[in-house]
Amino acid sequence: MQMNAWVGEDYFALFGLARAFRLDLQALASAYRGLLDRCHPDRFARASDAERRRALENATYVNHAYVTLRRPLERARYLLELEGVDCLSDRFAAEPPEFLVEQMQWREAIEAARNNGDCAGLREIGRRLDEKCAALESELVRLLDEDRDFNRAAKQLRMLSFLEAIRRDLGRLAQTLGEADAV
Repeated sequence: MQMNAWVGEDYFALFGLARAFRLDLQALASAYRGLLDRCHPDRFARASDAERRRALENATYVNHAYVTLRRPLERARYLLELEGVDCLSDRFAAEPPEFLVEQMQWREAIEAARNNGDCAGLREIGRRLDEKCAALESELVRLLDEDRDFNRAAKQLRMLSFLEAIRRDLGRLAQTLGEADAV
């Protein structure tokens, strides 16, 4: 049983998708299932050692590519990487002062709700964070897919990354308060 080697192929090309931040996630999932079916190591149980190793490498690569493209933050980072932009570079590290203040306000509001055991307050903070993150993702669609302004997209991505970290912290806090669906 012969198999193509996919390791190293552009993730978008691997799944037959256009290189864009806005993705049809159903098309991605469908392409993923098709590729995984073709390269799953179980299909190569009776193949040579080299073919079994290639199947495992391909399955691992397909899984990693799928997870990367399925998650907006990772997809944006990958797109920027393909364009030669390192969003972790120091040149994108300076956040606008108003954004730094906004981060502090989010954290203070979460801390106040935590101290008061205010699960309803945590849900409201979570709802507002969801809205803010959705707005930043919409802006990333414009910057990456339409304007192709990769430097501004890198700055936007850094802000979204900070807010996503706050959302994760909020989710963990909600679970410790016994309100897993609080956010």
